[in-house]
Amino acid sequence: MNKVLLVGRIASDIKLSKMQNGASSIKTSIAVKKPNNANNVVEFIDIIAKENVADFIVKNVSKGTLVSLEGYLSLYRFKNKAGTSVKLTYVNVQEISVLSKSNKNVAENSKLDSAQVITDNDIPTAESIIED
Repeated sequence: MNKVLLVGRIASDIKLSKMQNGASSIKTSIAVKKPNNANNVVEFIDIIAKENVADFIVKNVSKGTLVSLEGYLSLYRFKNKAGTSVKLTYVNVQEISVLSKSNKNVAENSKLDSAQVITDNDIPTAESIIED
C-alpha cells in the first residue's frame, strides 16, 4: 500500500502550471515536524497536485497555511540536459484540508473585516433619506 498522511505548513510559494491536456497542476513543499523532536526540526517534503485538488489549493492555500493532506508517493526518473539520471520523489496529493490560514492571510482578512465595520453613523436616517 502506498499512502501518505501529512500535517504541516506550506513552506514555499505555490507554482501553478497547465498540463498538455489543459488540466491544472501545482508544485510546492510542506514543512513537517519530525516526531519526538524537542528542537522542532522540520522536514521539507515536495508535493504536487493535479486537476480539482490543484484548483482548490490555488484558491484556498498559500505559503504558511497549516494543512492536512493525504496522497501517495510518486517517483519520477529522467535524464537532465547534461545526460545525468535524476530521481525525484513527490507526495501526489489526493485530498487536502485547510487547518488554519497563514498569519499573512489572517492579517489580510482582519484588515478586510475592520474595513467593513458599519457604525450607527453609516446607517441612513429617515431624515437624511427624505432630504436627498
